[in-house]
Amino acid sequence: MRMVVDLSDLDASRWIQTTGNSGHPYHPHYADQVELWRTGGTIPWRWNRATIEQESVARLVLRP
Repeated sequence: MRMVVDLSDLDASRWIQTTGNSGHPYHPHYADQVELWRTGGTIPWRWNRATIEQESVARLVLRP
C-alpha cells in the first residue's frame, strides 16, 4: 500500500493498494488498482463524514 496523508486536511489524503479493494482472487475488485499502483497513481482517501456521504455511490447498513 502507498499513501500520502495530509495532516492539515485529511480529505486531501490519497492512497493506493498494490492489488485492489478485495482480497479474494476471483472478485472483480481484486486487481482493480494494479494499473494505478504500477503507474504511480493514487485515489482519494476520504475522512470527513460529509465528504464520504456526498461522494458515495452505495451504502451498506448492517443491523442485528
